[in-house]
Amino acid sequence: MKLESVPVPVRYLAVALLFTICGAWTATHLLTSGWWVFPDQIRKMAAVPFALLCAILCIRTWRFICAVPLMVVVWYISARAGDFVGFFLADHIPFLPGCVGGFIGGFGLVLSLATCYGRLLSLKYLLRAAAVGTASALPFAFWTVAYAPLNSIHRDVFPLLVPAFAIWQAVVGTYLYAICTKVNEKIPSEESATAI
Repeated sequence: MKLESVPVPVRYLAVALLFTICGAWTATHLLTSGWWVFPDQIRKMAAVPFALLCAILCIRTWRFICAVPLMVVVWYISARAGDFVGFFLADHIPFLPGCVGGFIGGFGLVLSLATCYGRLLSLKYLLRAAAVGTASALPFAFWTVAYAPLNSIHRDVFPLLVPAFAIWQAVVGTYLYAICTKVNEKIPSEESATAI
């Protein structure tokens, strides 16, 4: 049975569910790999499950070998940027660290995918992805509010990260799937000959 034969709402629901599970697993992995370390030492490889899931669901060419490492780099940059903003402004504007990281993440992920699909390298896709990344990062504010005033890490604030990661990866991952599917349908026949 081909994926295209599955009704569109069911397909998108399944994709969103897969990215939700991936986000929850990533957060759980981060928190159980040493609770005293996160977020002070960002785990660079935490982005690998999301990047590989994007490769499986979104990228339909051999060029995924370029996009996946770039996605890992985007994760690290966006996490560090959010951490940096949070260090200075989390007490005053708790939603800002997550939104800065979400903006960079959404924007950067589309840039990464543009290595596979050049049509994604447009202001429309880049800004929409940045907006989706920013909006879906708002749940991180609950964690920032609970974490920032403490000046030390307490286990009771950690569960707030699980839904934040799950929501962000579900929304952004599903958006990436949607735009890659749309662009993939428009690929000329000579380009699709190189598709997997």
